[in-house]
Amino acid sequence: MVNVRPARVDDAAAVWRLVRETGVLDVNSPYAYLMAFRHFAGTCLVAERGTSPDGFVLAFCPPARPDTVFVWQIGVAKNAQGRGVGGKLLDTLTDRFAKQSGRYLEATVTPSNEASQKLFSRPGPAIGHAVPREPLLRRVGISRRRP
Repeated sequence: MVNVRPARVDDAAAVWRLVRETGVLDVNSPYAYLMAFRHFAGTCLVAERGTSPDGFVLAFCPPARPDTVFVWQIGVAKNAQGRGVGGKLLDTLTDRFAKQSGRYLEATVTPSNEASQKLFSRPGPAIGHAVPREPLLRRVGISRRRP
């Protein structure tokens, strides 16, 4: 059985390794996970069955919209995929957030990420309905010019 709990600072290194090993998520610096788990402990979760994480969700409330939780990353270890870990993480997050007067869930998912598309498209117990899709950012070009 998978246990979902708030992320702790000492989870950062293991989550960073999990992200690296998935091969599909953007790998942030280990320091980014450490700071997220320290400053957003109320919205970051870890799923575990033993001593190492099976999955995690890194989320936060945008300062201008405290009624919204934004999912920055959600990841599941390769050996735990297909077992409902991502759904349990997302359901736990939305349930906890709804109890704190949260109203909205946001996430950005690339069209090619089929697993995340499926995860965010399914209705969950706390969401109550399928999440509508709309483009957040159209094609954005970033140029790095040397002076």
